[in-house]
Amino acid sequence: MADAKVTTEFLSDTSDFDRKMDKMVDQNNRLLAQNKLLRRESRDAANAAKEHHEGATRFIGNQVRAVGSLVAGYLSLSRGIQEVIRAYEQKMALEKQMKDVTVSVSDASENMINNMGRVTKAQVQDFQAKLAALNQQYTPKGGMVALTAEAASALSASQSNRPATLAAMEAAIRFAPASAETREQVAGGILDLRKATGVENPMANLGLLKAIGEQSRVTEWAKIAKNLTGGVLGVKEYGGTAQQAGALIAAITQASADVEGRRSATAAIN
Repeated sequence: MADAKVTTEFLSDTSDFDRKMDKMVDQNNRLLAQNKLLRRESRDAANAAKEHHEGATRFIGNQVRAVGSLVAGYLSLSRGIQEVIRAYEQKMALEKQMKDVTVSVSDASENMINNMGRVTKAQVQDFQAKLAALNQQYTPKGGMVALTAEAASALSASQSNRPATLAAMEAAIRFAPASAETREQVAGGILDLRKATGVENPMANLGLLKAIGEQSRVTEWAKIAKNLTGGVLGVKEYGGTAQQAGALIAAITQASADVEGRRSATAAIN
């Protein structure tokens, strides 16, 4: 095996090495500077973000409080406006109610006088005084307003017979003091049966009305008085008595389960 030769070369010129080292040092310095800049920028960015977050939080908080105050103020104002509107509506409703009552009294009085036929002022005043006496004696629900309207209807049923009207109204008031509608229909029914029976006594005709109603399928006295007594008049024209006519209609209501009475009255007549 041949001896190996080791050759060692000493460079006397190190300028190339120095240049390379200087370049590396410069690059490192630049990297350090860039890193320092990045840290500073990062820190500034973080501070800026924090400031923006805090600023945004303060701004939003202020806006929320401002909007909350505005909303609270609006709701308070809205409630105030609603209260004013509600009070105004109540006032208007009350005024309308009072106006309607006034108009109702006026209309009822006019209808009542028209249904009296040919009467003098003194006769009208006498009739009104007797109505007032009934109101004072029995204090029916609705008072004079209701009684005046009931009188207009009863005068029509009695063909302007004022004594018969007042007698029928008194019987109806005693029978149903709490319901103006029932009183009006019962008074009319009494007067219809007066024609059918030829009996002037209102209590006798009320008794017949009650007997018919109690045997019928109809449960409301206003409907009994309105629908069944009209049928009695119709059936009576074909003969027989009012009692027989009433019994026939009552039987038909039971057989047909007619709780109104209109169909049964029509069927009995036809």
